[in-house]
Amino acid sequence: MDKDEKTLIFLNERLEELKKMFRGHGVELKLNWMPGKFPVEKIGGAEYFLNGEVKDDTIFVYVTEREEAANVLMHEFIEQVLKKEFSEPYVLLTQMMSQAYEDVAYFRQEAVINVLVTLLSKATRTKKLLKLDIIRRVEDGGKTG
Repeated sequence: MDKDEKTLIFLNERLEELKKMFRGHGVELKLNWMPGKFPVEKIGGAEYFLNGEVKDDTIFVYVTEREEAANVLMHEFIEQVLKKEFSEPYVLLTQMMSQAYEDVAYFRQEAVINVLVTLLSKATRTKKLLKLDIIRRVEDGGKTG
């Protein structure tokens, strides 16, 4: 067994230990160790090489050295657990609040539209009645009433 195979086994064992330590949090996470494949990420106009990242349910670790790779694995694992436990509920809450606001705004808009339709209908009827009254008066020779 070569050094890379031993490191991969070590990292997978470390991942399983983390899952046990965190009492079931992060159980969906898998490991993909890709030593030396450092992807570049642009942040604020600057470029940074990533040591690790999480995509979907996979932790990608890019560093070569065993202990450093274990630390990156631990970092990414903890970050993902925290994100899932703390950030995602707030995102869900924000989405639910936004949807509720949109629903309330829609029903208020519909209520205002219905009031305007009623007012315009009455105004149109009133205008027609006034025209008919004027025509009747003209036909009656200007007599009222």
